[in-house]
Amino acid sequence: MYRLPDVSLLNPVIDLALEVGGGTGGTVQIYVAERQELHIVAHRGFRAPFLQHFRAVTANDGSACGHALLDRRRILVPDTHEDPGYAPHRAVSDEAGYRAVVSMPLMGNEGVIVGVLSVHFAKPCQPPPDLLTKLDLLAAMAARIIETSRLRSKI
Repeated sequence: MYRLPDVSLLNPVIDLALEVGGGTGGTVQIYVAERQELHIVAHRGFRAPFLQHFRAVTANDGSACGHALLDRRRILVPDTHEDPGYAPHRAVSDEAGYRAVVSMPLMGNEGVIVGVLSVHFAKPCQPPPDLLTKLDLLAAMAARIIETSRLRSKI
């Protein structure tokens, strides 16, 4: 059984990612190794249909966060309407009001993935490299929060 990290520490990371990146919504998902799934533990800017659709994401579902889990690297979908792999999620993205998404894997100290941070944008976009670097730093911060929370729950 897995324990959820302290969400009160993850919410400010999402807030900062949205502020820095100009996103309209964001999520932090933890990786549940026993189920090989990502589960949303913190979010901003989303309602029930989005949260239900992405409640349990696998590496092969075609989503940006699923690809980040699979490839262990940052994934950018500059336009959800132009990416054929994103087709299963297009109705949800339209309802949620986003057209682009960037997902960063949250890598633990041992090189093991602990989750994914995603930022969603209202319009199609290609974020500049300096913004992506800042989001990568926030992803590293979120990974540390999750790892620290898991370590404290074992004490």
